[in-house]
Amino acid sequence: GSGPRLSATLALASRELERARRHGFTPKEVAMARSWLLSRIRAAAAAERDASNAKVARGLIRHLSRGDAAMSLQQELALCEALIPKVTADDLSAALGRWLTESKRVITVSAKGDHPSLSLTQLKASAQWPADRPLSPWVDGLPPRELLTKLPGPGAVTERAHRPAEALYRWKLSNGAEVVLKRVPGDKLRLRAISNGGWSLANDA
Repeated sequence: GSGPRLSATLALASRELERARRHGFTPKEVAMARSWLLSRIRAAAAAERDASNAKVARGLIRHLSRGDAAMSLQQELALCEALIPKVTADDLSAALGRWLTESKRVITVSAKGDHPSLSLTQLKASAQWPADRPLSPWVDGLPPRELLTKLPGPGAVTERAHRPAEALYRWKLSNGAEVVLKRVPGDKLRLRAISNGGWSLANDA
């Protein structure tokens, strides 16, 4: 990127790191990040079906540069879908805390090296956030308006799945909803609704 844009990006990243160091991550942030990451890799995996040459090229680059066996995007997606839901805000906050206290960290910057704003002095200044500067935490609050202005009608079950090992049931409904039921010991019932629509309050396609 260009020099000014890169400096601004470094400053923003530094500010977010400092905010997370002081206040930690919130469940809402983690949910948004999960949704964004999974949607990106799902889209990439879908696009890869029609890009066999790119898939082969990517596998060769990985093998030649790292000696790795080539993992397809579908395999990466399966791995992400298995691991990402298990990551909590506390896990991320603890991991960031460990990373920030390490003595050796490397930040790689890729940009045109002849721009005056990419001097070492300016880059260092961009990547610092004074500890005494006011910094408000992210507060998980209620949305400013209704998430769904028009509720979907009841739907019939169109697809069923059962995973006995996890005592997990999954149904897909004709109205686009997906229902997951996990049986646990006890007599409590906990309901949770999740929309993977991304950053906006618009309806989930």
